[in-house]
Amino acid sequence: MSCEALAYARHGHGGEPLLLLHAGPDAIRRFARCAPRLAHAGFDAIAPQLPRDSGSEDESDLRACSGALYALLHDRLRVERVTAAGGGFAAAIARDLSLRFPGYVERLVLWDRASTEPGEPTPCVVLEPSADEDLVGAILRVAAPRHRDPWPDAETAFVGLGSNLGDRERHLCAAAAALRTTEGIRDVVVSPIYESRAEGPGRQGPYLNAVARLETRLPPQALLQRLLAIEREQGRVRADERNAARTLDLDLLLFGSRRVDDAGLVIPHPRLQQRPFVLDPLCDLAPQLVHPLLGQAIEALAKRVRDSAVARRRDV
Repeated sequence: MSCEALAYARHGHGGEPLLLLHAGPDAIRRFARCAPRLAHAGFDAIAPQLPRDSGSEDESDLRACSGALYALLHDRLRVERVTAAGGGFAAAIARDLSLRFPGYVERLVLWDRASTEPGEPTPCVVLEPSADEDLVGAILRVAAPRHRDPWPDAETAFVGLGSNLGDRERHLCAAAAALRTTEGIRDVVVSPIYESRAEGPGRQGPYLNAVARLETRLPPQALLQRLLAIEREQGRVRADERNAARTLDLDLLLFGSRRVDDAGLVIPHPRLQQRPFVLDPLCDLAPQLVHPLLGQAIEALAKRVRDSAVARRRDV
């Protein structure tokens, strides 16, 4: 079983990662019923479509499933650590994931088990929903998302992500992961991905685009330099030709309500209001945000230039 073979659903990107495991063919449908509540509570909830529950916990099946899950989460989605929750065969997979990859699963929430087992990773809780309590309520009772102290001196910034060379989605995921591990940046939330036609010279493949919202204590120029470094890490080579194809393009779109006009950096981005492939994902994150220069909401600007050739993909 490979990570590419695992379908998955995701809701609430940017919160604390929660791996919600159900075995069987209807896992994603079942997840859809509880995803909004989990996201509202502060989770980045991810539900992969696991194989049908075999009723057994064969070691080879467990290892195949946990290995594919780790590849999906860590390598494909760039999730650094998770809280894992599951019952029955899915609980066994969650436990095997925590045992095989020490430190990757921060918390285990298991149900359909009588007790923890010797050698159980910690912290671990065996969930026993109380009367009139549904599964989501029980998970939130024993493993609520952990909220950090606010950053009173931080600014909220928005960064545009784009790629039309190589493994485009992997480049976007790598950029999101790099932002999340940058000192002075936290709470990185990434929009759904959109696909758009290339505007540059010559024959180019289509772009994948997204927007990231983040909190940062870095000044604008320092954040710009970090973005340029991430581009280089993903193989970006800046050419003299305008709008040439690239592995990764990171644009600093907005930085709080600041207006910056320095060498190499203009904020708000001067072409933000002209680009549906930026405005649509930005609208997903902050539709009522007001453009500092134009005095109009992002939602209104997006409607004005919306392009039917831009198609929504899936979350980073």
